[in-house]
Amino acid sequence: SSWVKAVITARQQTQGKGRRDRVWYSEPDMSLLASFIINPLHYGTMLDTTLLITVVNELLQKMGVPCGIKWPNDICVLDNGNLLKLAGVLTEIAQDYLVVGIGVNIKKQKNIDIDNISSLSDFNLEINQSDLIDDILTSLTNLKSKNFESTEILEKYRKMSISISERVRVESITETLEGLALGIAPSGALILELDDKRIVEIGEGDVIHLR
Repeated sequence: SSWVKAVITARQQTQGKGRRDRVWYSEPDMSLLASFIINPLHYGTMLDTTLLITVVNELLQKMGVPCGIKWPNDICVLDNGNLLKLAGVLTEIAQDYLVVGIGVNIKKQKNIDIDNISSLSDFNLEINQSDLIDDILTSLTNLKSKNFESTEILEKYRKMSISISERVRVESITETLEGLALGIAPSGALILELDDKRIVEIGEGDVIHLR
């Protein structure tokens, strides 16, 4: 693909990072870990995150995993009212390239004390990581050849969203807002109705679903 310059995979992460440079460690062979190097940069990083996470979530659903997208970049499953993270996507610009990192929990990591995670092993799934990466790449290439804002991909994302219609708290670098998540804007931003009925679009932040 002329869009994807390279795909880099790893068996383990010792200095991985998440949003806002949070440290993340992955034990050997417990996760699918891949970085897609995108060149040239055609779209904004928010839209590319939306595209990537839609592709991964759709492939996991086809495997029978009852998952959905928590805005902006997490794939979660619902377990007794709790959201458990199964996968995530993170983008970063490095020089002239867009690096899109994908992580999918294949097995439960033994030495990490985190309660709110899930893995494909919870659903008795064993995957060939190379095949899954090939499937992601094929889907990306097919979707990227279309006009991203022609609604098909955004509509898929909206249908897969588990944040829309939920009362949420959004914690950004500069502020914390609470309200009703109304939808996803064409830019990929979250549309939030605040308690004073103002409507705002949020391009960045951590979402917490409120009960």
